[in-house]
Amino acid sequence: MLRKIAIIITGTHNVIPDKKNQNKALSYQFTGRQIAYNIKSVKNEVYESRFLTEVDSSETDNVYDKFARYFTEELAEPDSFQYVKMGVPVNPLVSSPITNSDLPEKLNQNLLIRFKCDYSKSFTENAFALQNLLYNLYITYIEDFDLYLIGHGIGGIIGRLYLESSISEEDPWFEYIQGFITLGTPHLGMPVILKNLLGIRDIRDLGNNLNLNRHNSHPEEFALNREIYYYYELLPPPEKQFVFFRNGSSMDIYNPEQHTGISSYLLKESLNQNSLVNACDFFGELNCADDNKLPPYYCVCGTASGSLTCTGFIMSGGDLRPVYSPEGDSLVPKWSALFEGRNIKDTFEARNVTHNKLPSSEAIQTKVADWIFA
Repeated sequence: MLRKIAIIITGTHNVIPDKKNQNKALSYQFTGRQIAYNIKSVKNEVYESRFLTEVDSSETDNVYDKFARYFTEELAEPDSFQYVKMGVPVNPLVSSPITNSDLPEKLNQNLLIRFKCDYSKSFTENAFALQNLLYNLYITYIEDFDLYLIGHGIGGIIGRLYLESSISEEDPWFEYIQGFITLGTPHLGMPVILKNLLGIRDIRDLGNNLNLNRHNSHPEEFALNREIYYYYELLPPPEKQFVFFRNGSSMDIYNPEQHTGISSYLLKESLNQNSLVNACDFFGELNCADDNKLPPYYCVCGTASGSLTCTGFIMSGGDLRPVYSPEGDSLVPKWSALFEGRNIKDTFEARNVTHNKLPSSEAIQTKVADWIFA
């Protein structure tokens, strides 16, 4: 029986120093409780950040450690895994190349690798970094092994980009990949991204009594900030319409000729058209591969009890109003996490689990193990 190597590709994990305490690092993710935060001039870097979410970095890491604990402690021999942390340092301004010296010398048991992406870089750069890790696995272990990629949130987009674009087309280890598992990955985008790009602010991320205001700042500058320039690539693709008028007709945000009246004010003047074009090119990259050559896909979604997920927008009374639904993990809609665009072998819905907590869910851990050892 071949040894198994599973790589969990982490979601967004951006770290910038606290303005009040330069020695304290704060981690931010676009999920959960929204706060307004503004930092300018951090070590010669300029950040203009809005609607970021404060998450303690140790808590974020602990989610993946909990995921690993199931595979290292709960699974009995010979199924148990050794756990290795790899990727970039906590500071996103510094990257660390991966070498085979970071890996165990011998594959004496199954191996679980946490691969932390660097989201100060592009999705493509992260996909090449993932390829570098796979290359080092290939040259380190002479014996064959079964390989599984597991992407949490945006980490699943990195996995898809590697698998479905031209990046992997000549990799000799591609045939080792037996499965691709995504946990709350926005395969069809996140409508909430549009709210951030336009600077729309609501008092609470709930569907009742929303008070929407357009920021007086320049959201297009915010959207193009080095920290989050991949934002446009997280919008729903053109084939998934998510902005509607009250009469039910849809608005194509990728077609500037369609933007008229208030929609022109909110969209054409705020969204960077070049970035929209680049996003469409990126969407095309995700569908280059032949389905018959891809490994089986397994998709997990969360449905968070007591929390709503932005699933689209309606133009009403001069406002672009978010539409919320319980069908999602508070960040990624169910229809996006369980997309029907690839060779999907199985899906799993984790009830009462929000986006950040997906890797630490025991039900999900058990399901992932079942898929790996099927």
